[in-house]
Amino acid sequence: MTNNPPPPAPPPGWYPDAQGRQRWWDGSAWTSHITPQTPRRPTVRLGEGSFVGSIIAGVFCAVLAPTALIMGVVAASTGQIPLAVAGIVTFLAVIAFAVVAFANAAALSRRRRGTRAP
Repeated sequence: MTNNPPPPAPPPGWYPDAQGRQRWWDGSAWTSHITPQTPRRPTVRLGEGSFVGSIIAGVFCAVLAPTALIMGVVAASTGQIPLAVAGIVTFLAVIAFAVVAFANAAALSRRRRGTRAP
């Protein structure tokens, strides 16, 4: 049987303790230095976004959509078919995003008032 030396101690640093705080380990012993408990961030579940954020996203998409459509039409009129297709596809995608953003805003508004869609 061989005598193996004990594993090295963890390096000095802040480590979590049982109370959810951080305590300083000086490399050989725990010190009395602790950090206050940090409040846990609330978790946001899917679908609990911001009403204002949804409105902003919807308006941004609604304003951007005509630009993509104009880009596609101009490209088509000059014979640049790949660019025209890209412009039309972008227009459709941006419109879809706007619809989703406004639908999310409507759902959040109903949730705030405690009503549901029929």
